Amino acid sequence: MHEYTVRLALEKDIDALAEVEQTAAQRFLPFLDQLQVPADLIEGLISPRFLRWAQVENRLWVATSQTQNARPVGFIAVKFLPESCFV
Repeated sequence: MHEYTVRLALEKDIDALAEVEQTAAQRFLPFLDQLQVPADLIEGLISPRFLRWAQVENRLWVATSQTQNARPVGFIAVKFLPESCFV
């Protein structure tokens, strides 16, 4: 059983998030036809610059696993909009 912790991202977490996003994108490859998107579109959707800014503004959270030495294994970034938010 994995135990996860969700916390605000630290500056040191940013570099690991590109790998997390690429790993997550691999899970969607079998569904490209249903999603109607090319494979290159589902990887690298979030720029490191956006992630750094979100981290500075406390809009970026990471999930870490105790079995993976507290390295990020997932993340969520939020951009607040006038009447909603983008996740």
